[in-house]
Amino acid sequence: MRRLNSIVTGLLAALLIFLALPRFVGALVQAPFEPLLAPLVAPARIAHPAGLAGGANPARKPGDIDQEIASRRTALEWIDDGRVWRALGAAQLKKARAENLGGTAGRARLAEAKASLLESLKRAPANPFAWSRLAYVEFLAGGEAPEIERALTMSAATGALEQRLVFTRLGIALMVWRGLTEPARLQMAGDIRTAQRLDPERLNKIIRRTGSTDIVRRLLRVRGG
Repeated sequence: MRRLNSIVTGLLAALLIFLALPRFVGALVQAPFEPLLAPLVAPARIAHPAGLAGGANPARKPGDIDQEIASRRTALEWIDDGRVWRALGAAQLKKARAENLGGTAGRARLAEAKASLLESLKRAPANPFAWSRLAYVEFLAGGEAPEIERALTMSAATGALEQRLVFTRLGIALMVWRGLTEPARLQMAGDIRTAQRLDPERLNKIIRRTGSTDIVRRLLRVRGG
C-alpha cells in the first residue's frame, strides 16, 4: 500500500509539472523583454499622434521591437494567453509607429496589431486596456467610426474605474467626434468630468490639440444640468 501511495504521489507530481511546463517556458522566453513590455501590457499611457497621452516612449534600438515580437510569438507556442496576445499587439503597434503608417509596411503592421488585440479580447473580453488600444489601432488605421466607437465604449464600460485610460479614450473620441453616436458622446462626457478632476492642464492640452473647446463646453453644460 505504501508503495502504491508513492507511485500515485509521483504520478500526480509529474502531472503537475507537465501542466505547468508551458506557462514556465512561456515566461522564460519572455523574461528578457519584461522590463520593456510591462508598460505595454497594462499601458497607463498610449502614445498618440496629437500628443494626447503625455509621456514619451522609451528609446528602442533598431532590432529590439522585432525581438519582442518574436519573443511573444514563441511564448504563444507554449501558452495561449490573452495577456501575451495583448503584449504582442502592443509590440506590433510599436513596430507600425516606427514605420510609415500610411505605407504598405506600416498598414500591414497595424493589421497585425489589430488581429492580435482581437485574439486577446477573445480570451479576455473584459480587459479595458485591450479595448482602448484596439480603439487606437482602429483610429491610426483610418477605421470606420462605429468600430472605433465600439472599442471606446467597451473600454469605458469595462474600465470605468481605470483612471489611467481616461485621457487615452477621451483623446481618441474627440478626434472622431463627428462619427460618434449620441449615447457614445454622453458616455465620453463622463470621461471629461473625470479628466477635469484628475488633471485639468492635460485635459486643456487635449482640447486645444483636437479643437474641441465648444464640444467640451457643451457636454459639461449638459452633464451639469
